[in-house]
Amino acid sequence: MFGFVKILLVTCSLCIHAAVVYAGQESPAGAQTLESMPVERGFFIYNGRYIPPPYTIAFDKNGISINKFPLSSRAQESICTQYESDNEYGQFYLERNRQTMVMFWIERDLNADSLLIINQSNQACLLPSYTTIQIMEVIASKKRNEEKIKILMNIPGHSFASWEWKQIIASIQPSSTLQARIAAVKEKNAYFRNADDQHGGVKYQVLAVAGLVLSVLSLGILLSHHPKNEGTIKGRNNSSEAVKQVWYAISLFIALNLYDLISTLVVMKNNIELELNIIAKTMLGTPLLLVCFKLAACGLAALIILKYRHYRCAQQAAWWSCVLYTVILFRWATVLV
Repeated sequence: MFGFVKILLVTCSLCIHAAVVYAGQESPAGAQTLESMPVERGFFIYNGRYIPPPYTIAFDKNGISINKFPLSSRAQESICTQYESDNEYGQFYLERNRQTMVMFWIERDLNADSLLIINQSNQACLLPSYTTIQIMEVIASKKRNEEKIKILMNIPGHSFASWEWKQIIASIQPSSTLQARIAAVKEKNAYFRNADDQHGGVKYQVLAVAGLVLSVLSLGILLSHHPKNEGTIKGRNNSSEAVKQVWYAISLFIALNLYDLISTLVVMKNNIELELNIIAKTMLGTPLLLVCFKLAACGLAALIILKYRHYRCAQQAAWWSCVLYTVILFRWATVLV
């Protein structure tokens, strides 16, 4: 029963994510084209040329492209190599879904104000936002080109040669629009850093204390309302006590899920990734979608358990679900402290 619920939740979440993140369109040849939602953030340099946003990442019979600029197999392999060690889905999944994962990594990182550079040798590199600010500030500055190249070569995280930086610098005109974008990204990052220094500690401590209190209450409820192991797991238990225990468990299950959701949203604002659910992890860049998914998954699981609340399997599933989320709460409390 519980396995069926998990399979149903996974299937529903994948359908929701596919419908929201990617819009399926049909090309004239009849082959399916996948296009991401337009990305208004990040920076993209292609063959020494700065491409302004928005960025649309597409996949069709010709492969992956960004704003109609194709990503060669070598560029895709460069991105896979860069993120392979951090791939939480496993090597088998990566091999079967390589192009999908490349699209996901590019879209996620651009939405986090990263810099994607693809050089003439078809090598690609995604640089994090703090490195992006350093690089773009140097490129848009009024320093001499030789001085810019020297500074860029000393910035870690890339493997580009000096002649490639020279080509990039020559192709980019430091317009007021570009400088405004760089300043906005820098200000936002500084704001989050200062906000974290001033308020992050107190905010995390409050969450940690709330998590510990809720964990203790949860343990008390679980220990005092443990379902009896009588009869077969597939049998029925229509006693009022058993049904009441299911209601207690479901109420606790919803409270624990809400705490997990709030904690995820709080740390996500400070670019800290602690999500264990591999499906929810793909939605960290879109908080609204993450909230909808978690609330829908929690609500659906609660409704299914309540529907079969007279069966021992549902009574056991409700209790063990709360045990699992109590462990997750302990993890949140220790991490936030």
